[in-house]
Amino acid sequence: RERERKRLLLRPGTTARPNTGAGQQGCRSQPLLVYVQRSCACKVSETRTRKSSTNHHLRNPTTNRHPSHHIMLAVHRAGASSASVLHTCACVLAGRRALSRSVSSTTDHAVHEHPRVLVLYEDVGPLSVRVKQRQDAWHTTAQTQQPPDQQQSLLANAQFRFADNPIDMRRELEAFSPNVVFATSSLKFPGQREAACHPSVKWFHVGGSGYDHLVPLPRNVTVTNSKGVLAPFLAETVVAGMLMLNGGFLRYGRQQAQRFWKPQSFRPLQGKTLLLVGVGAIGSHVARIAQSLGMHVVGTRASVRAMDNAAAAAAASDAHCHEMHPPEALQELLPRADVVSLHVRLTDDTHHMIDEKALAAMKPGSMLINTARGAVVCQTALQAALESGSLSGAYLDVFEKEPLPASSALWGLDNVIVTPHAADTVQDWPLIFTDFFCSSLELWAATKPLPNLVQQG
Repeated sequence: RERERKRLLLRPGTTARPNTGAGQQGCRSQPLLVYVQRSCACKVSETRTRKSSTNHHLRNPTTNRHPSHHIMLAVHRAGASSASVLHTCACVLAGRRALSRSVSSTTDHAVHEHPRVLVLYEDVGPLSVRVKQRQDAWHTTAQTQQPPDQQQSLLANAQFRFADNPIDMRRELEAFSPNVVFATSSLKFPGQREAACHPSVKWFHVGGSGYDHLVPLPRNVTVTNSKGVLAPFLAETVVAGMLMLNGGFLRYGRQQAQRFWKPQSFRPLQGKTLLLVGVGAIGSHVARIAQSLGMHVVGTRASVRAMDNAAAAAAASDAHCHEMHPPEALQELLPRADVVSLHVRLTDDTHHMIDEKALAAMKPGSMLINTARGAVVCQTALQAALESGSLSGAYLDVFEKEPLPASSALWGLDNVIVTPHAADTVQDWPLIFTDFFCSSLELWAATKPLPNLVQQG
């Protein structure tokens, strides 16, 4: 023991444990508390476990700080040498969970805070009801589970606050200091980046797929989104728009308003080519339906840049496409497509991706579908192409300026379907996002990897 004490004294940044009496040498109930600070300095002390309602005995006796500021290891002194303890500290600092075999009983668990969640949505009533249902389930599991599970304990003690406007959001940020923010409907709830940049926030979850309203992303904050959660439903809308345009339903709608009976012919989609620009979760669902209609599906995806032909073919097959190309091939692919559907995020590279040059390259009489972001298309150039008849029609759910001004000529074009950014507005969609977030919160409490990771904090 004296040799171990001297070894500790030789380590810079460590504090030797106090001398113990001979009567204490055989006590195995005394844990050796090892505090590993972010500065990589180890402070070691020895204390008896107290049966108390408080957690004062878990404080670092050197700094008197709670272990939430450290990574705490409880190492029972059953033959554990100082070398094995220091090795364990090094493992934790390196991000590894492996422990020295010489330590008989160790816990390398990073102390996790209880979730304090701020929910941002303009109609928080239904969301609060759904959250309460999940909380009740967490409480029940925590009470019945034996032995008690730390993850369930954290979830059972999770706190939720709700804000339905930016003023209440700022008030809750200051009073509640949330470590998690779940925010949706960025168009109707501005200022969400302010919440993401709050010092207390560690994880920001976007109730949707787009996160351009948070760019530049705040540093040291984990950001996730709900990409793919509503993909099957948005794909239904995309295909419905394609069928309406191709089947002449806009023309039949005008005839119905005039009580005019006249059959019209339409071109079958079977054998036609669909170009999906940016094949992700939504594009894959659209491709699957389009293939069932007999269409030839071509896609673009950025990850194909680093693939050989065999890997690109495999990626195409996995996404229900016949071909997969890098984004740089767009200009060459446009003349082949009878229908072009956009599914890309808005970035500097995709801004006005479909401009006058791209529209001129499209096959005469082809159709354009945009349910991605309005600024991906140059709206002025698109309007000219639709008015001239070089494009037979367009289904537009997003626009450069939203709401679309009443003065826009797009409202009056008889070959355009206009919807108010509602392509994925499936019934109870906020509750679907809430369920997905709560499932992710369970993973966060268990310190497991989060799905749809945009940025690791």
